[in-house]
Amino acid sequence: MDEKIIISASRRTDIPAFYSDWLIEQLNRGFAEVTNPYNHTVYSLPLSRASVHSIVLWSKDFSPLLKRIDALKGYELFFMFTINDSGFLEPRVPSLHNRFEQFDSIMEKFGKERLLIRFDPIVHWRDESGITNNLASFEKIIKKMAGTGISQVKTSFMNTQYRKLSGRGVTFIDPPVQRKIEIAHELGEIACRYDVVLQFCCNDYLFEDGEIPNIERSCCIDGEYISRVVGEPTIVKKDPSQRKTCQCTYSRDIGDYAQRCRHSCLYCYANPDMI
Repeated sequence: MDEKIIISASRRTDIPAFYSDWLIEQLNRGFAEVTNPYNHTVYSLPLSRASVHSIVLWSKDFSPLLKRIDALKGYELFFMFTINDSGFLEPRVPSLHNRFEQFDSIMEKFGKERLLIRFDPIVHWRDESGITNNLASFEKIIKKMAGTGISQVKTSFMNTQYRKLSGRGVTFIDPPVQRKIEIAHELGEIACRYDVVLQFCCNDYLFEDGEIPNIERSCCIDGEYISRVVGEPTIVKKDPSQRKTCQCTYSRDIGDYAQRCRHSCLYCYANPDMI
């Protein structure tokens, strides 16, 4: 029998927030028709419990799916919860208080091992006051995570090179590497106060001059970690469909860029519905 695979739902859009009905429909019929975003071919991906090792659910708002979460019973679920706090950058994302309540609900039902927290991305932009960022609530978020037993939070600096970011009415700033290293040290010190380790994804340049206290190189989908939690092995090779610097484990994404995300995040590299 072929090895079971990790399903990613999804890097391409926020399925739990806006397409939970669609997700449940695909799981019920046992497969999804997925469009390759590069060559636009369509293929069928098995979604039966016998084929799926686990499902990583990516979202900034799990509330629609949580109302129907029992429909996913029988699948091994992991919640990749992105918790930032910037009304300017994320105009349609629920309040931080609302997302903390969702966090508590997931924690109570599934435990901390199934919660994968991301403060992502770290964004800098220019406004009338100069260069600003989205780090104002960073310590508040870290403190909340630590208070419930979460000891690792994933993060990364924004990639400002995507062409789709033009025309958003925002001048994004890519700080020099040395400044990013300084910021990483500052964030690591904050996280250390709460016994939380920051795991940076796709930012290996931060470590070229040595390690940073309380900072780790990491990835979002970690097959070895997921295998340990589930108690069943899965494929742990690097995902060849991700960026060269991404160390995420092989998974199959069932989302589609045509499923537009309505959070309208200004830094989104996908196809958000913009205000």
